[in-house]
Amino acid sequence: MPPSFDYSKNELKDLKKRPLGIWFYLIFFSLVIGHFLFIILIHSLDQMPKPLAHHPFFKSNGFYLNFIGNIILAFTLLVALFQMKQSAMFWSLTLLVFDVCSTSYWILTQHWLETAGNFGLVLISFVWGGCISCYLYLRYLNKKGLLRPCSTL
Repeated sequence: MPPSFDYSKNELKDLKKRPLGIWFYLIFFSLVIGHFLFIILIHSLDQMPKPLAHHPFFKSNGFYLNFIGNIILAFTLLVALFQMKQSAMFWSLTLLVFDVCSTSYWILTQHWLETAGNFGLVLISFVWGGCISCYLYLRYLNKKGLLRPCSTL
């Protein structure tokens, strides 16, 4: 039997009264997901500029693992943020660690900096900074008691 989504009036009011910062991070991580999807789409449709498309970074399966992993983790973070769950703190750190590890791997093995250039560094710093600031903001909200505890199975 599917779970029931019957909310009481108090829970509906809580859903509507989200702090402004939560809305900011919902939009931010939606844009992050859109960016990663855009890169995968451009590459899959062979619309990527030729010098980039032939670079070893984009020819490997790790490229898809990196971007799809980031999309899945960012989407999970979005869901937790929307529900204002404490697990959002975990997902923001998980996204940060995964992206740092996968990007560092590509920087060290595939000359990622040549491929991505300065613009890639700017985007990476935005994503990493967004994950860190989201975690800190969520800790603040958790201390104020505004985040819901994670439910157990």
